[in-house]
Amino acid sequence: MTHGAISRQVAAFETWLGVQVFQRRGKRVRLTDGGRRYLSALQAAVDGLGVALGPLPLLADELLSGRLVVPLAGPRIDARGYWWVARREVAHAPLVEQFCEWQQAQGDQTQENETGSVEATR
Repeated sequence: MTHGAISRQVAAFETWLGVQVFQRRGKRVRLTDGGRRYLSALQAAVDGLGVALGPLPLLADELLSGRLVVPLAGPRIDARGYWWVARREVAHAPLVEQFCEWQQAQGDQTQENETGSVEATR
């Protein structure tokens, strides 16, 4: 993945999240307070305390290492780069599946509101 593609995904993620995650100064990049809070949420998922939703570039290392898994068969969200992740032991727990179904319904509803018709990306 190119630097530009990662930058675009991170910028889109920050817009979606409504929080600036990174503070950029020249070539230096640091987490903002909001970024540290989001990192805590991701860490909770890594620690087996919940589920996280985030952009692939921020989750790729955890997914590749197997510390996090995608608890769904196949992509359930559009190509904007967001993935549901959870520890393998809880990936198919009823509450995780309910959360994923609820989140998908929210996305479907948002898409319906924006286009006037539902075009679910399942």
